[in-house]
Amino acid sequence: MPPCQPLTTNNPEMPAETESTESSGEQPGASVSNLVANVATTSTIHSDRITNSSDFQSPLTLTSKRKREPSTQVSDSDDDEAICQCPICFENWSNTGAHRIVSMKCGHLFGLSCIEKWISRSRKDVKSKCPQCNAGISKRDIRPVWAKKITSEDSVKLDKLQEELRTQQARQLDHEVALSKLHLAYEMSKNELTKKDAEIQLLKLMLSDTSNNSNVSRRLPSTSLSLIDQLQMKQKLSFHSSARVCRVMAFNQGFDMIVASKSSSASEHAIQKISLVDNLNLETMTIHSRGIRDIQCSRSGLCLTTGLDGKANITSLKDNCIVQSYNLGTAGWCCSWDQSDANRLYCGLMDDSVMMFDVRNTRSYVHHLKDHTKTNRKPIHSIIHIGGPTNSVLCANLDRLYTWNLAGDEPYCSVIDMDYQDFHPYSVSYDKSSMTILASLRSQTATKHVHGSLANNQFETQNTYRNPIKQTALARTWHFSKPRSSENSNTSTEFVVCAGDEEQKSLRLWNDEYGERSIHVGSDILDIKNTVINNEVYLAALTGNEMYLYKG
Repeated sequence: MPPCQPLTTNNPEMPAETESTESSGEQPGASVSNLVANVATTSTIHSDRITNSSDFQSPLTLTSKRKREPSTQVSDSDDDEAICQCPICFENWSNTGAHRIVSMKCGHLFGLSCIEKWISRSRKDVKSKCPQCNAGISKRDIRPVWAKKITSEDSVKLDKLQEELRTQQARQLDHEVALSKLHLAYEMSKNELTKKDAEIQLLKLMLSDTSNNSNVSRRLPSTSLSLIDQLQMKQKLSFHSSARVCRVMAFNQGFDMIVASKSSSASEHAIQKISLVDNLNLETMTIHSRGIRDIQCSRSGLCLTTGLDGKANITSLKDNCIVQSYNLGTAGWCCSWDQSDANRLYCGLMDDSVMMFDVRNTRSYVHHLKDHTKTNRKPIHSIIHIGGPTNSVLCANLDRLYTWNLAGDEPYCSVIDMDYQDFHPYSVSYDKSSMTILASLRSQTATKHVHGSLANNQFETQNTYRNPIKQTALARTWHFSKPRSSENSNTSTEFVVCAGDEEQKSLRLWNDEYGERSIHVGSDILDIKNTVINNEVYLAALTGNEMYLYKG
């Protein structure tokens, strides 16, 4: 070990006696005494000259580690709560459950359910990005994290508020149902009052025209009014404010409802169920990709539709689903159920052919009927199966009426002999109870509705109702019959013919005694249908965006 070096100082005033002492070889005790004396002397000199800082050498700046001061960590409850919150929903996460804390490969933390929804909402052709840093993420990057601290939330108050909300919503729904029933009762009472007022006016007229009380009493019942006069508007239902979203409809007596077509967009075409009890829109089911051209309901609760997408669909109104679909190969314009066999159906196509299907055969059609040499190759707009011994299908295209006879071994086509007089049919309806036909025809200047029956492929005309206005739209007309209760008529059945008037924007009604009534609706009527429920006649008129329901 090297010898210890003597203590030195940077002070130039330090006396040199220490060095001389060591070099003179004095005793150690004397050296220590002299050193103490020298230090004292030096201290005195230093204290005497302390006032003059220029006498000292500048002190050296020594770099030394500062003693680490204890950090003051402020516990911020708000920051803790923010750390425990999901940055997507701002709700507290947990260590377990659907909203447990997870991290992505970029390191950011989220609730499991929130980040899964975030990734699922991304487009298929675009990769999902982290909500915090926009780094690419996927469900494979989700990693569970176990946090050291999870703030629990007391959900008692929230559950109570949610329960109160559900209670209020249920109460509001009950009030709406009650209000709807009251409104319906009000409309029924109003219609009944109008009917009674009409009866009073009729009785006053009868009393003023006769003096025979017995004859008057025989004509007093309200049933002496014509059916077209008894019809009163029950309800008006609006579907859309601007666009024509509805075109065709059908009654379903088994479910007391109307099934109407509805176009939501260019690629979504649906049917909507409308209750006859409260006239509320029940449900809408999208079943076609292009416009629906015809709707027919069966007694078993099935709805047959055909459309421009070349499909014929059978939909269950009970289960709200398509149970069978057939490919027509071209646009379908009309359809009909078989009146004798509930398993068979018919579709009239744009190429002037008829396809017959059997629901027990799910792959293909049973017959594809066409005879263009007789039918003149025009689109079929109306098709009706006529049961009974004839077992035929009545068809009407834009040029003529004809039938397909199915009674024999092979179906054959027969053109109906009818005096068209430069008129062309645009709608045909059939009344099963009276076995009569209404053919609506149009020319370049006028419209006529011919009511009659078929006999050996001859159309026997009973009545003709004319309108000097040309019909432009391919709308549907309708006719029906009802037993006549009045004793003043020569016939026991009253026939009612219904058609739209494009010039007057009204519903025109005629009866077989040439009574006439016009009901203004303000729009072109596209379809008319009727049914009888509990011995009451319901008549519905459909425009592009509204439905008018009458009862008599």
